[in-house]
Amino acid sequence: MAVGVLTAVNNKVDVLNGIFQGLFTADGTPSASSVFCGFTPRIIIMQQIGGAPGATWHSEFHEGMTAAYAVLVGNTGAGTIPTTNGFTTLVGNESAPAAQATNSPNAAGPGFTIGTGVQGASLVYKLTAVR
Repeated sequence: MAVGVLTAVNNKVDVLNGIFQGLFTADGTPSASSVFCGFTPRIIIMQQIGGAPGATWHSEFHEGMTAAYAVLVGNTGAGTIPTTNGFTTLVGNESAPAAQATNSPNAAGPGFTIGTGVQGASLVYKLTAVR
């Protein structure tokens, strides 16, 4: 199973202040990918920065949203709220989170999962998570 790749050289984790930033490249056939950043974020923002603008141009998750939901704005400007395959926050005790994204800061623990509904094949995103 292929997972997304975090470009390690651009990953910045500040656990003390609860900020994670990195570049995320979705695989050619995207699958859910977990990022174990060391904290459970309250806000996740993913903005496409490479490839042709697609339906997953900009997506967000905010504290209080249901797991796997997202706010999604496509390249046409139309907004939707997917109720599956969005973002899911992780507190660190989940028994079977999605596979670890390549170059995730940690191998397990708190973080978040990026679902297939908020990533397009082989696209590059700026990823920000805030505690």
